[in-house]
Amino acid sequence: MPAMAAESVLHHPHVQALYSDHHGWLQGWLRKKLGNAFDAADLAQDTFVRVLRAPGLDRVEEPRAYLTTVARNLLINHVRRRAIERAWQCVRNSSVGQCSFPGKYARIGGRIILIGSAQTSPAKSS
Repeated sequence: MPAMAAESVLHHPHVQALYSDHHGWLQGWLRKKLGNAFDAADLAQDTFVRVLRAPGLDRVEEPRAYLTTVARNLLINHVRRRAIERAWQCVRNSSVGQCSFPGKYARIGGRIILIGSAQTSPAKSS
């Protein structure tokens, strides 16, 4: 987004009202989901950045429902990314047998183990 366009969007009364009316609520909602005020603040900010980039902001009729949908998608990505980071740290810092990957992350964990073991294995000489 060009600097001038970004500045005009930020000073648009609708954007200011959306942020001032709903930021605190959204951050509280995220804090309850995450149990962490710092991550909640980051995701709330990411939500508003995503909303600012979306077309048709002035046509949003239910702002909290819209913000919740955007924030929920970002939250899902956040949780997935954290699970992958934890799995990678386990593989890098432990023996492979000590790492467990719950349910839906088992396939991802298996791939991480393969990548981790390939990176930690000594190179074969020909």
